[in-house]
Amino acid sequence: MGKIENYINERWNDIEDVRTPMISAWQKFQALGIADREFEIEFTKGDEAQFYQRLWEINSGLHLSNLGYSISSAVIGLDFQLSIDDKTIWIEAVCPTPVGFTKEYLSTPSGTICSFPYE
Repeated sequence: MGKIENYINERWNDIEDVRTPMISAWQKFQALGIADREFEIEFTKGDEAQFYQRLWEINSGLHLSNLGYSISSAVIGLDFQLSIDDKTIWIEAVCPTPVGFTKEYLSTPSGTICSFPYE
């Protein structure tokens, strides 16, 4: 197993329903050959924002592939390149980061009522 599979196994050691599909998605994404050279480092370094950004990249890439698009990627730069009607389209998969929220707000249990922090 590679570094990403090991990271997923460690992070979700006791949650098979998360671990197995995530490893499968990574392996399919890896087979497409569109992960850039920083992908493994950013996915596994423990930075939550980078982890979810890369997880969204996996999901977006697989979705585009499942729709039948032939996807490629540059060594650095935007995440995906595809062609539609002889036009080249570049896509950057972006995942918002919860900046400016308190830990209490972010850890509010699902299904409970809380106030929304805004300016």
